[in-house]
Amino acid sequence: MRDYEIWHDEHKGNSSVNEYWHGILFVPLDKKDKIINLIRKIRDEHKYSYEKKLKFARSLKKLKDGKIINNNLSLFSHLLITKQAEANTKIYNRNKKDIYNREFDNFLEINDLFDCKFALLKVPDNHKGFDKYPMTYFERVETTFGFVFRGTMHLFFNKENPVNIRKFYFDGYEHHGGGINLTRITKGQLRHYCSIDKTCSIDDRQICDRGINSALMISFVDNIVGAWTAKIQNKKDENNVLHPINGIYERLLENKIMLNVNSKWHKSITISEVCVKDSKIEFPYIFRDDRQKTLF
Repeated sequence: MRDYEIWHDEHKGNSSVNEYWHGILFVPLDKKDKIINLIRKIRDEHKYSYEKKLKFARSLKKLKDGKIINNNLSLFSHLLITKQAEANTKIYNRNKKDIYNREFDNFLEINDLFDCKFALLKVPDNHKGFDKYPMTYFERVETTFGFVFRGTMHLFFNKENPVNIRKFYFDGYEHHGGGINLTRITKGQLRHYCSIDKTCSIDDRQICDRGINSALMISFVDNIVGAWTAKIQNKKDENNVLHPINGIYERLLENKIMLNVNSKWHKSITISEVCVKDSKIEFPYIFRDDRQKTLF
C-alpha cells in the first residue's frame, strides 16, 4: 500500500457566474520532495522568488507569470504520465531572441514516473441545489469535497495498486469561514484497497502562514486548477499558456483517458460535476454526451 497526500484548491466563479470547483492532486509521499525540487528549478530559471505568490488569476494576460505557469503545467502534465516509454518531458524558457535564432534548448528534462492523480469537480450552482439539506454552506463544501475524494480514490486505485491517505492540504480555512472537519470529508465507506491513515491530519493554514515548500505546492495546485477551469470555459489564451494541457484535454473530450489502457495518462485524471436534479444527487461527466456515463 502506497502513502499519498491530498492537495486541494478551489476555484469560484465571478459576480456573473456563481459556481464552485474542487481540484485535488494526489501526490505520492515518496515523490513529493522531488516534485518540490522541480518546482524550485522552474522558479530558479525564471528568477521568481520562492516566497512570492504565483496565482493563476490574470496570468493569461500577464506574459511573465504566464510563462512560468506554462512551465508548471508542463510539469503537471508529466506528473500524470503512466507509461515509462512516454515519460520524457523537456521544459523550455524561450524568449524572442531564442525563437529568432532558432535556439530551442530546454533547461529541464524529466524522465521519471510520479504516479500523481488529479480530479476536478464542478458544482455549477455553488451548492445552491443543496439548500434543502440541513447544512451550512461550509458543510456543503466539505460534503462535495468528500464526493470527489472518495469517488476518485475508487476510480484511480485498485487492489493491485492500493492507497493510504496520510495528510490533507487545503488553501486556508478562512475561504469558507471555519476549519476543515476531517470526519466529515472522510465520511462514507471506502473500498478495501483505500484507507485513511490513523495519523492522518489536515493542514489548512493560509498560504502566508506556510513554510516555503508547502506554499510552493499550494501555489502549484492553484495554477493547475485555474488552468483547467480556464480551458473548460474556453478563456482567451493568446500567449498559449495552457498549451501543455491540450493533449490531455483532447483525450478527455474523446473519453480516452479512462477507456484506452494504452493512453499516456490512463486513469490519472477525471473531470466531472455534481448537481441536484429531481431531489437526487447526480454526477454527470462534464464532457458528456448521451453515450457517456458518470465516472463516480
